[in-house]
Parts: sequence; C-alpha cells; structure tokens
Amino acid sequence: MGNNNNIDIKSIIIKFLKYKWIIIVCIVIALMIVYVYNKLSPNIYQNSTQLLIDIDETSPHRAVNERFQAMNVGGETSSLENELGKMRSFPVVKNTLTQLNMEISYHIRENPFNIKPLTKLPYYTTRELYKDSPFRVNFYRSHDQPINTKFYVKILTDSTFHMELREDDVSIFNYIDNKTKKQIKRLSIDNTFSFGEEIETPHYKFYITLADSTISPEENSEKMFFMFHHTDYLTLYYLNNLNIQPVSPTSSLIDISITGNNYRKITDFLNHLAQVYINKDLEEKNREAISTIEFIESQISDVASSLSYTGSTLEEFRSQHRIVDLDFQGQMMYETLSRLESEKASMVTQKRYYTQIKNYIENNQVSELMAPSSMNINEPILNSLITRLLETNEERSSDAVRSQKNVYREELNKNIENLKRTILENVNTSLKNIDISLEDLDYRINKISSDLSGLPATEMKLQSIQRRFELNDEIYTYLLTKRAEAQIAQASNFPSYSIVDPARNLDYSIIAPRKRLNYLLGIIVGLILPVSVILFNDFFNTKIRTISDLESITNIPLLGVIIHRKKSENGQIKKSFSPTSESIRMLRTNLQILEGKENHVILVTSSTSAEGKTFTANNLAQSFSLLQKRTILVGYDLRKPKLATLQNLSNTKGVSTYLANKHDIKELIKHTENNYLDIITEGPLPPNPTELISSPKTHTLIQYLKSYYDFIIIDTSPVGIVPDSKLIMKYSDINILLVRQNKTLKNELINTLKYLDNSKIANFYMVMNDFTSKDDHYNSTYKYYFEKT
Repeated sequence: MGNNNNIDIKSIIIKFLKYKWIIIVCIVIALMIVYVYNKLSPNIYQNSTQLLIDIDETSPHRAVNERFQAMNVGGETSSLENELGKMRSFPVVKNTLTQLNMEISYHIRENPFNIKPLTKLPYYTTRELYKDSPFRVNFYRSHDQPINTKFYVKILTDSTFHMELREDDVSIFNYIDNKTKKQIKRLSIDNTFSFGEEIETPHYKFYITLADSTISPEENSEKMFFMFHHTDYLTLYYLNNLNIQPVSPTSSLIDISITGNNYRKITDFLNHLAQVYINKDLEEKNREAISTIEFIESQISDVASSLSYTGSTLEEFRSQHRIVDLDFQGQMMYETLSRLESEKASMVTQKRYYTQIKNYIENNQVSELMAPSSMNINEPILNSLITRLLETNEERSSDAVRSQKNVYREELNKNIENLKRTILENVNTSLKNIDISLEDLDYRINKISSDLSGLPATEMKLQSIQRRFELNDEIYTYLLTKRAEAQIAQASNFPSYSIVDPARNLDYSIIAPRKRLNYLLGIIVGLILPVSVILFNDFFNTKIRTISDLESITNIPLLGVIIHRKKSENGQIKKSFSPTSESIRMLRTNLQILEGKENHVILVTSSTSAEGKTFTANNLAQSFSLLQKRTILVGYDLRKPKLATLQNLSNTKGVSTYLANKHDIKELIKHTENNYLDIITEGPLPPNPTELISSPKTHTLIQYLKSYYDFIIIDTSPVGIVPDSKLIMKYSDINILLVRQNKTLKNELINTLKYLDNSKIANFYMVMNDFTSKDDHYNSTYKYYFEKT
C-alpha cells in the first residue's frame, strides 16, 4: 500500500475546473446579492473640518494640570484633551442642532433600481432631502409635537398639498419643556391644506410653506415625508457619529469629522459646530468683564439718580441765595469732609463687592465671581484665591474630567471646597476690617460735621449740598472709569480657536456602502463558498471517487478503468463501440500484454458487494471470445449467484452441484451462441459454500478447464467480506480487485488490502469500475472517435 502526503496542485485545480460552472453561478449570485445590497443600502457620507487651538503656556488649565502632575494625579490629562472634551459636550452639540433647526428632517422614498424589470419590485430606499425639500415646516416650540412620526406630503398645486399620517403609539414632545408629555395610541391625518395655513390640534401645531428645490413635486411629492425628532436623542445620535481628535500627538490642529446620510447636512453641522464652540470660548473669556460691567451698571443707575438730584439742588440753592464761595476755613473743612466721604464711598463699594462674593460662594455660583483687581481692590491673596477657584472650577466642568471617575476629579472637588472656605474666611476678615474703617470714617465725618455746624446756617447748608453732589460725582466718575476699563478688556479678548480648513460640500466622501469593495467581497465569497463546499466534501469523503484517491491508498498497479455504461446498454458489450465496450477491450489488451501464457486463469473479486464483479467478468469473457479465443466464464460466487440471471440460463446445476458430487464437469458447461464462449453458472445456494470451495474438486475443475480453454474468467465473492475468493486465488494467474467509483469505501478497501497483504497474495491488479470522471479522456475521446467513423 502507498501513502502519498504530497499535495497535488494540478489535481486540485482540475477538481475545481470540474465544478467551474457551479463556481461561476455562485459568483454571479453573490454579485447579484451585492448589487441589491448596494442599491438598498443608503449612502453614508463623511466630512471634516480643522480647528487650530492656541493653548497659552500660562493658561488656567495648564496651571491646574501642572499642580496635579506635581502630586502625580491625573498626569495624562492635558489642556488639549480638556478642550476636546468640551467640544464634544452635550450642550454644545444640542445648541448647534437647535440653531440649525434640525429638529425636523425631510425624506423621500425612492425605488433604488434602474433596471426596468427591477423597478417593479416593491422595495424602496429612503433618502434625506435636507435643503432639497420642496417644502418647509415651521412649528411652534411652545406647542406639543409628535416625534418620530412620518407626515406624508403630496403637493397638489402651488397653493395646496395633501397630508397623510397614520401612526400608532405616538410620543408627544414639547421643545420648550424638553420632555415627552404623553403617549397617543392612534394619530391620523388625511386632509388637504393650503401652504401657510396653520395646522393645529392638541397634539401638533405647524404650517408648511413652499420652497425652491431641485426635486420635481409632480414626480416625487407623493413619496415625501417629514419627521419631528426628540432633541436629546438627536444630540446623542450626532455625538455617537462625531469624531474629534488631534491631527498628530504633537499638533494643536484638531480634526472634527462626522458621518451622516446627507453630505450637505453634515457639512453645515460641522461648520456651525466650530462657530458655536468659538463663540462659547469667547463668551467664557468675556465672562469676568461682563460680570464686572453688569455690577457697575447696577451701581451707576443708583448713583446717577442721586447725582442728578444733588446737582439740581445745589444749582437751585446757589441761585436762590446768590452764594459764590465759602470762607477759607469752611472751605478746608469742607474739602476734608469730602475726602473722608469719598473714602467712605469707596469702602461702601468694596463692602458691596465682598458681600456679593460671599453670596456667590454660599449659593455655589462660583462661575459668577469677579477678581478683586477688576474693582480696583488691592488684595493679592484674595485675587490669587479667586483666580485659582475659577481655574479649578472650569477644570472640573470640562467633559474630559467630568467623564472620569478617578482620584483626579475627587482632588479637584476637594481643592474647590478648600478654596471656597479660604475665600470666605478672607472675605469675612475683609468685611470686618471695612466695618472698622467705616466706623472710624463715620467718627471723623461726624466730628468735622459738628465743627461745620458752627458756621453760618447758609454756608453750612451749601456745604452739605455741595458735599453730597461732589461725592456722587466722584463715585459716578469712578464707576464710569471702571466700566470703560472692563469694556476695553472685553473688546481686547479673542477666541483661542480659529477655523483652518472649513468643511465643504465638495470634500465629502462616501464611506458606506463601499460598492467596489462589496463587489470584490462578493466575488471572493462567491468563489470561497463553492470551493469550501468542494474541499469540505472532499475532506469528509469516505468513498473512492478518483484515480488519485486510489493511488493515495495503494501501490498496486491500476490495470484499467471501465467507463460508466448508459442505461440503454444491457450489460452485454458484444460488438458495441460504446466507451464502456472500448474500456473493456482496453482492459483485455492490458491483460494480454501483462501475461504471455496460453492458458490464463483470471479471477475477479472486490472489497464488498455491488461493485460490478459479475458485469466485469461477463464482459471480459465476451471480449476475449471476440478474439476467437476459447473462453469460459465460471461463476464461483456461491453466496449471491447472479451469472445465470444475467445470461438467462438455468441454475439447477452448476459449480455448487459439482462440488457436492451431484454432477460431472461436462454437465456443468453451458454453450452460448458464441462458439468461443462457454459458461458455468454458480448452481443452487449451498449450505456450506466455503467448505465446498476448499475441497480438492476445485483444483480438479480448474485443471480440467485449463486443458480445454485459453482463458478462464472466474467471478467470485467479495474478498473483503468472505474468504471464498482467497481459496481460489492459489489457482489463478491474475487477480483483479474491482473498485467501483463513488461506491467503494476507502476504509473497506484499506482493510481488504491489509488482509491480502498479510495473506501474501500475489499477481494483484486494480480495476476501477463505473468510471464517470469528466476530467478523464475516455468519454470524450471515444465519443468523438466513433461518431466520426
């Protein structure tokens, strides 16, 4: 036996070529499936924009990070990462969608196929129109609206349209309250309306206007619809599709990309998102200046009223009493008093500021705090504390920190609480010091006021009026100066972001479906699937299917193959020129070349039954008889006799009756129409076939036949099942082991070969029966040759 483990590439290729049409059909089917998939799948677009972030080395975030890095806490967090986190924040994306009025989407249903037979299929794809919609919906945010519900609109004329809606389990949403109010079991509309007409029920309120569009209303309006969307879920959808990352680890360039089903929509979203974030950054930078301006404005309004009143009073008093100037002593006392009251006014303003800081901290309004320097208060420690508190609070508010559940965020919270306590202690101390200073100023003011009381009543009254006027004027001038400084600071702020490369409608890319890749994958799958099935089937094949299978099992020579016979053939080759007949003749020739003796005893057996032993032995005997060689066919399969039935002969006497001493040899021989062919049938079924075959009469029979015939063809029982054939092999010159294609099991053949090898049986040759391989040359060659003759 042989065992060839080498891979025969050529045979594998030939095997695949045998199934080439199946492979081609599978590839065509796969390509058709890909075509339908590409057509039914909506296009997914991607676009991007780039921002430049200018992060100052002394930025608040950097200062905080450096402190935490010094404590080995949150060392991986950077200012750039924090900015990316804020850019991906829910409020920023939601604000962008709201400003673009993306709560409503417009869609159209289309048949995706361009091939006429396929256009009749009931399959549709949905495409978002965005600005290409021929109509626009204007809705009232304060009124309830149904979300995720399709309103189908069919444009009838330039002034009217038909709207249809039939939906179950509809959610009613209010955009002002930003929550779902209720659930409606059934909502339906089927009516005609005018453009601009308010369409109102307790569940919705809006009106529709006609817009310019490239969509033809006459052709497609019956397939168009619009939908209201929940703002929060819409924001989450955009956040999931939004990707923000640095261009490189060392770059301050930020690449913002997003995917969506309308390239114009995602382009507008990207550009507006960048602008919203730039504006937000500028607002944060102007927050301190704006808070300062608002505080000063509230103070100016009070002081302006008082200044106007005291000015009018002073002017009226001077006119009535015709007073131009006071004496020198009164003037000096008045100036001193004015200076003290100016100091008092400054102290009062500082006290208001400290009180406001205290209220902000106690009410947890940290973001509203103003630095003392903005109010011209020289408190370096408090100024540093408030600055640190604002920085740390802003750091904690960023998404990058808020999304982390780690020591870094806990440390930020602890630092904020410590800073708030320290600031409150400092403010309380400052308030106490201001109260002491105010008591001292009040005492000095009262003393000077009592000294002024000694002056004439007219002068004293004039001093009092003038003093109040000048005090208000100084406070008013001081507040105007501080407001101007704050406005200058606000005007000098610039955003830290700039758009380097805006998103453009021409720069989008289609990321799904990838049609070329899908077609390539379709070809690969269409190729791999049948090939895998072929290899799988071949791997688990347990039968002999090819000559290669036979050669991989044994080294016994293959003497020939017998081509599969058609149903029209009756098993008798006679003078037929069919491929089966020619293959028998080829086997006959190979036997003649193999052995040169005059008398040939050829035994035909197999591993198991139903492999064509009787058919082969019968046709082989006929083939030898056609050479005018005296040939006899002997049926020695005493267990399943078939020869008598095949030849339409009586089976009352035969080999079994001879071996049982019931008949002589001459009585067994049956002559046929062919003068060169005789037959001995098996005879009736004996009870002890093995014992009969092993008797000396078998030797006598074979020797007798050798003396009268040139060729003795013996049809025996399967050698892999019973030992009968082995008993006769010692009389045979050539032993043919028949293998039937797609019938003989590999394991059974291997076991048979082991059995024969152990028995030291010689002169064995293999013949493959019922051969139908399309890769072989027998069928095509014989058919071609004999059709031409």
